Amino acid sequence: RRCASSTAPPRRHPLSQHRPATQLASKLVELSPPGINKVFLCDSGSVSVEVAIKMAVQYWHQKDLPGKKKLLTLRGGYHGDT
Repeated sequence: RRCASSTAPPRRHPLSQHRPATQLASKLVELSPPGINKVFLCDSGSVSVEVAIKMAVQYWHQKDLPGKKKLLTLRGGYHGDT
């Protein structure tokens, strides 16, 4: 699928042809509300949190609001490697 703001084809990870992962992603899109048509699979919970934070920061940068970068975290919680 293509992003609304881009004509470039989506990037594909070398393992994107992993049939169970592809089937899971398709099922998640099918079960999601209209307009949600992308899936990002991670290998661990901490990586998923880390990537979600980075995606949120990038979202606000693209909306020309780079100052929106405060996060609510748990003290002593593990939120990824970087």
